[in-house]
Amino acid sequence: MEEQLKDFEYEQVSRSEGKSKKYPYGTIIKIPKDNTTYFLVALSDFDSNNHAFCSAENYFSVLTKLASYIGNNSEGKTVSMPAIGTGLSRINSSLNVCIRNIVQVFRIVNPPIIGGVQIVIEESSCWKVDMRII
Repeated sequence: MEEQLKDFEYEQVSRSEGKSKKYPYGTIIKIPKDNTTYFLVALSDFDSNNHAFCSAENYFSVLTKLASYIGNNSEGKTVSMPAIGTGLSRINSSLNVCIRNIVQVFRIVNPPIIGGVQIVIEESSCWKVDMRII
C-alpha cells in the first residue's frame, strides 16, 4: 500500500495508535493481488480518542469519487464491494439506507460502470435487506 500511496498528498498526524499519515477523504488506490484487483478508499477520519467517524457530506463525496474511479479503472469487470458505511465509519445509517445510497450514486456515475457492481452482505445480515428499496 505504501507504494500505491507514495504520490498522494497527506497530513502528518500524531496518534497514540495506528498510522501517522492522514489521507484526504476519497483517496483511492488500486491493489492487484493474485487474480484480483482491490480498490481501497479513505472513508473515515478519527477523533481524539482514535474512533472513526464520517459525515454524511463526506460519505456521499467518497461514494461519488469511488464510483467514478471504478468506472475508469475496473476494465469492464464486475466489482464486488461491501455495503460501505455500515461498519466502523459510524455513518449512523442502516444497512438498507447505505445500500440505497450506493445504488443511487453508482447509477448516475460518469463514466458508467460497464461490468456492474455486486454489493456483498454478510450472511448474518442478509435478512435485514429490503430488496424493494433497490
